[in-house]
Amino acid sequence: MTVSVLNPDRGRAGLLVKLLDTVRAEFRTAIYQPDPGDPVFVSPQCAVVDCDRVASQQGLCNGHLIRWRHRGRPSMADFLASPGRRVRGRNQQLEAENRELREALALALGERRIADLPERHRDTPKKKSSAVIGPC
Repeated sequence: MTVSVLNPDRGRAGLLVKLLDTVRAEFRTAIYQPDPGDPVFVSPQCAVVDCDRVASQQGLCNGHLIRWRHRGRPSMADFLASPGRRVRGRNQQLEAENRELREALALALGERRIADLPERHRDTPKKKSSAVIGPC
């Protein structure tokens, strides 16, 4: 009787070759940047000037669409002439400032990150008591 030892890595090289043959060269990158005119991967931008969000309906992003509905669905030309202030959540500088403010507030309230705490203050699993309890 012969015993053959299975090599788990034996078929992997073949699978990698098959994968690389199947995947187009443009997708073999760490971060894929599609062409701006790509109909599959790129969606139209919101019609509001300086809004970097993707349009969902009526040519508006969800934030501007909700604002347009709350205003009673005026003509699109009237809405685009005065869309109001910028939709929240996209300003990277503001996001960084908010993160810093949240950390400062947490620190002021005494909520420290676990990594910043000394070992003795970190939550550690409670040791089981070795005391034996007899019958009552």
